[in-house]
Amino acid sequence: MGTGERAADHAVMRRVNRAVVLDVIRSTEASSRSAIAEATGLAKPTVGLIVDELMTAGLVAEVGRGEPGTVGGRPPVLLAFNARSSFLAGVHVGVRRTTVVVADALGTPLVERTMKTPAGRPPAALDRIAAAISDAAAGVGAGTGMIAAVGVCLPGLVATGGLLSRASALGWRDVPVAHLLGDRLGVPVVADNAARTALLAETRLGAARGERDVVLVYAGAGIGAAAVVNGQLVHGAGGLAGELGHVRVCANGQRCSCGKTGCLETVASADAVICAAAARWKRKAPRPAGEPTIGDIAAAAAAGDQIAVEILGEAGRDLGTAAAWMVNLLDPACVVLSGCVGEAGPALAGPFEQAMTSDARPVRVVVSELAEAAELQGMLLMAREHASADIRIVTR
Repeated sequence: MGTGERAADHAVMRRVNRAVVLDVIRSTEASSRSAIAEATGLAKPTVGLIVDELMTAGLVAEVGRGEPGTVGGRPPVLLAFNARSSFLAGVHVGVRRTTVVVADALGTPLVERTMKTPAGRPPAALDRIAAAISDAAAGVGAGTGMIAAVGVCLPGLVATGGLLSRASALGWRDVPVAHLLGDRLGVPVVADNAARTALLAETRLGAARGERDVVLVYAGAGIGAAAVVNGQLVHGAGGLAGELGHVRVCANGQRCSCGKTGCLETVASADAVICAAAARWKRKAPRPAGEPTIGDIAAAAAAGDQIAVEILGEAGRDLGTAAAWMVNLLDPACVVLSGCVGEAGPALAGPFEQAMTSDARPVRVVVSELAEAAELQGMLLMAREHASADIRIVTR
């Protein structure tokens, strides 16, 4: 091995060791250099050098002294992670509105901005989203140079590398969102779809905490699914795993936005459920002007409205039948129902579970605990992991 190769290996090892030390400090309220050395298996002098580097970069600070050891001696100096040393941003691009959150380096949200989802061509829309991120960062006294990573949740098919293959509701096709937004901000960007981001949040913070094998069915403006197998999100060869909304459930059904007919999305998405409710209510009796929301339909079902109960039941059975295929294939410990339709209450969850277990083994069904916050929480988690994997030090 030449001198250059040895130097390169040494530099990589230092970066890895630095990331390991930083992760230990970040995961505890306060820790001494000796405790860090014990937790990482690194030599104390190595830990000392890395800690000095992290303190110089502003990522770590001394926060006091601990208790002296049992054999006496000076109390150890305690170190803590500086959560304001860098920031994360999460973006949820919805069909109608877009929400931007800026969080500290631990993922704690600090400021939120909501706007109408930008219309028009992708470059102009991404300009507005980048400006919203910069504005939110400025709201906590940070420039974009202090953002370690950005996570973006997109409504559609998101392939490997943050490529938005298709978002029919936005009229976007083959848009390299992660690349384009990263160029505008000058920071790393990771992008994924709603189902995978919601599932990541639910397994870390919500209804499926601690589970290592989970399926999530996301029923909202669109329908998708996601899976965690042995603790890892499943993306597939091209990043398109989980497109449950475009499996055919009706032989002679309606035409879907994807071009096929009879897709699950045509009978169980938010638009499908709302259209069915509005049409049946109109035939039965005059109702207030305007389309109902999923919340209106869920409330009506809870109050005993038979039409609302029937419509949510039909959607639940269709979703459950499709979910059974995933249960049979992946053998999860639980299934999470997410998205505004999936969270519509017992009128949907009951028929969903009944239909699923009639075609697959019984499995625990849980409804999202994070609701609308799931996508943004998932994107902040992805952004944090992306920043850690990049092993960068962000300085002012």
